Amino acid sequence: MDPGDRTPDADVLATVGAGLARHPHDGLVVVEAVRDGSGRPVDVLHLWTNAAAVANAGRPLVGLRLREAYGEDSTLLPVMLDLLGTGRQVVTEVEYATDAADPGLHHRVFTVFLTAVGPDRVVCQYRDVSAERHAARRLEHLAGHDELTSLPNRRLAYEHLGRALARLDREGPGLAVMLGDLDGFKAVNDVHGHAAGDEVLVAVAADLLAAVRPHDVVARWGGDEFFVLCEGVERDAVDELVDRVCAAVTDRDLRGGGRASVRLSLGACWTDRPEGPDALVQRADERLYRAKRDRARRSS
Repeated sequence: MDPGDRTPDADVLATVGAGLARHPHDGLVVVEAVRDGSGRPVDVLHLWTNAAAVANAGRPLVGLRLREAYGEDSTLLPVMLDLLGTGRQVVTEVEYATDAADPGLHHRVFTVFLTAVGPDRVVCQYRDVSAERHAARRLEHLAGHDELTSLPNRRLAYEHLGRALARLDREGPGLAVMLGDLDGFKAVNDVHGHAAGDEVLVAVAADLLAAVRPHDVVARWGGDEFFVLCEGVERDAVDELVDRVCAAVTDRDLRGGGRASVRLSLGACWTDRPEGPDALVQRADERLYRAKRDRARRSS
């Protein structure tokens, strides 16, 4: 017989269990079914835990039912009840939000491995993977967002535009695309420094978000350039929309002293046809150039 085919004897299994019980990070828990008068499982009771499980929970668990220990946060209870008596194994992940009843669970993420043993018991092994998951999400966010303003970046803006164009219905309203940049922004950097310039960009991002609807997209296109996408817009509403967005950007006092004088020049185009996003952006860019040229002529 191949040694690899041998079934572990009781001593081997006991050795494995004793070793895992001392795991410094993985919580280990054995629970047993609690049944009602009709024999239906309604909860589980903590029979045994290792030290890591106690540390994760922040309190002893043995002798407590899952509902007693976690109340509304007993996310795994339905999974455990479904496993009872099946002999099956389940691997899942549990994440707790900031409204979890237990403050110790806020923002925590656990990878959980559960095994049904016999008719009434479940063995649960779990690890806190919060740091890894939060770091991965941070990297994912940075891949599609501007680090300074937290707005979507150009790549993500293009994705939003492509999906919006694909949703267009010729019988319904269209969408408006706006490209803008800040007149006077170079002077802010030159006179007050780049920290002041960053302060202005963050403030302008907030102003633009406040000027549009919650489901509209505001993105940082690059440098002092911004992109705005508004779906469900009629053609005759675009001029009013442009005026509102431009009016949102005004002079402002700087935290370090002094005043930044900036204005938003904006080029907008509208469509109700699912055309290519590059062509739409190019039209908006051409109209931005004309808007800047006309403003320069008026001020000269």
